[in-house]
Amino acid sequence: MHIGLIAADLSNENGWAAYSLNLMQQLQAQGIRTTVITAHNSPAVDFDVHRLLPALTPPERFIFFKSLSRMPAVRRLLSGCDVIHATVEPFAILAAAIAAQRPLFITAHGSYINLPKMRRFPVGALYRAAFRRSQLICVSRYTAEIARQQHPALPIHLINNGVHSAPFLHPPPLPRAKNAPTVITAGGIKPRKGTLQL
Repeated sequence: MHIGLIAADLSNENGWAAYSLNLMQQLQAQGIRTTVITAHNSPAVDFDVHRLLPALTPPERFIFFKSLSRMPAVRRLLSGCDVIHATVEPFAILAAAIAAQRPLFITAHGSYINLPKMRRFPVGALYRAAFRRSQLICVSRYTAEIARQQHPALPIHLINNGVHSAPFLHPPPLPRAKNAPTVITAGGIKPRKGTLQL
């Protein structure tokens, strides 16, 4: 099997990037052949990557048009793939166009499942068609519920993000107890995540 992956940057700097990096590493560890297309600002990794797409973090302007302008090169690079997987929603339209009759998977990470509603016609309609054409992988129950509301007939698969356990096998010693509560949160500090309110 040969999987074509269309991803954002590959790093541990944000959820999209960490998901994409971990997926690539695990597929390669399993001996699955991959061809990886990423944003042009993706850092160097220990496997072959084609950096062609517009940056998602920080987001470039006109991502939709810039990603479609790269379609001939992406199509050529992924021509021998059996499956196409967009690991981030903003590249869903590109992935659907490249997939043609091949199986298509799109991973939904959160509020970007709303792209069909967030973008004007015709872009919103193209996102809707791309999602409907795919097997949608949702990384949380919340995302899956939003996806079901917007696309009731869509095959949705809930696969929660995993955690590499190795760093936690030998944790550093805990600091001394203190009198105030400790709150731990994971995720970017963005208005929609409510971190500042917390």
